[in-house]
Amino acid sequence: MGFRNLQTFLFFLLLMLLGLSAPLSAAEGKRLALVVGNSAYTATTPLANAAADARAFAAFLKENGFEVDSLINVDRAGFARGLSTFSKKIGPADTALFYFAGHGMQLKGENFLLGLDAELLSEFDVDAEAIALNSIWSGKPRSRFFSSMLVAIIRSPTG
Repeated sequence: MGFRNLQTFLFFLLLMLLGLSAPLSAAEGKRLALVVGNSAYTATTPLANAAADARAFAAFLKENGFEVDSLINVDRAGFARGLSTFSKKIGPADTALFYFAGHGMQLKGENFLLGLDAELLSEFDVDAEAIALNSIWSGKPRSRFFSSMLVAIIRSPTG
């Protein structure tokens, strides 16, 4: 499947997820997206394609009417600032999409996303070094619809 075909597939998948078979009018709110792509990890294995995939998906979303905030190769602090900035933009009539490509992990049934600088020497480091996925989802009540796409997540950041 060529990249253009993949773009088309992803867009139609996105439309199905968001229930947006017709364009939104201004009264129905904005289409907002936060796209995060981390490839250049320093404390674990770098990822070859995550940042490039995020850039391509962000461009695709922009071409299709989304206002996109992109975070490419960000550490935990930059990731948290980007999430905070994005969450403040979301209004009750808006549709919000979160896309992440990079390392992630699960601990005791909870999922976490990693910034470039995450150093996880034990399970006690996770809260300080990673972003809890449920904290991202908890920001959704302000929007009409919130969807997330998580891709290229590697379960074990150390292996």
